[in-house]
Amino acid sequence: MKNIIYKSGIIVVVMALIAGCTEAIDFNGKATAPYAVLISDNYPDSAVKLHLSWSRFFLEDNDEPYKTIDNADIQLMQNGMMASQTSVENGDYFFDCIPAEGDSLSVSVNIPGYERGTLSASTVIPHYPDIKIISCTAKKTVDSYGDSVKIYTFKFSINDPVGDNYYKMQLRYNTYTDSTWYSQCRFSCADPMIVESGDMISTLEGSDDIYPYIYFKDSYFEGQTHTITIESTFYSYSFVPEPYNFQLVFTSLNAPTYQYFKSIETMSNSSSLSFFNEPVQVICNIENGIGLFGGMATKHFDIKSPYADI
Repeated sequence: MKNIIYKSGIIVVVMALIAGCTEAIDFNGKATAPYAVLISDNYPDSAVKLHLSWSRFFLEDNDEPYKTIDNADIQLMQNGMMASQTSVENGDYFFDCIPAEGDSLSVSVNIPGYERGTLSASTVIPHYPDIKIISCTAKKTVDSYGDSVKIYTFKFSINDPVGDNYYKMQLRYNTYTDSTWYSQCRFSCADPMIVESGDMISTLEGSDDIYPYIYFKDSYFEGQTHTITIESTFYSYSFVPEPYNFQLVFTSLNAPTYQYFKSIETMSNSSSLSFFNEPVQVICNIENGIGLFGGMATKHFDIKSPYADI
């Protein structure tokens, strides 16, 4: 007990010293003029939607919503043909353009009073990923702490086209037979062609090689059919019901989209790890602005949960 009181006293003294050394410093620099931010994901077989807003100075109140832009003049081209704008609401601009795999999109945006010039960007819609589910198995075992665990193993193949290709992989699950709502499912992947390629990125929340999602490129299996194995573990003490269905969510991305998400991930990890880290530049493909005019194609693969033998 004396030891606990002694340690508690040290903590109180240290905190008091830190508080006594704290001093507010006024910012005397010049606030940066806001940039126009354009965000548009762009999927095949889905109508194009663009979102426009103003960037915010880093010392401004982060609790306030971003100011949207509703008075822009936008020209959207699909394979060289102009698309028609159908409506605009709260910074969201909707068009009658529904791109297909391989289509080229370009956009130019004029905003009244914006001194940085016309926003412009282009993108190509990637093809859907060619995925084949091979198997899903389950087994019950006991971990090093003596707790019962259930391990699900998923094996699938990807037929990778020739050229540089970029992917995002997610795993989800639900616990009810009639539910279409899925929860994010963490998983592990020990495939050296993915996790050791130097091109994989995943969220900082992933720990001990357990990820809620993975972005990667085909550095070591370009133009080949490659088999991928992932595992997901459910613990008996987590009170999670038996998974009824799993869903593999696989997305193809073009290069600018991959680079945008990769740089955001690097920035998030850098700012979370240390206050003293150097800032990371987010890679954007918007001329005279910031944001993403991207291209991606997603497929969902429903997988029936196997019964885990006792």
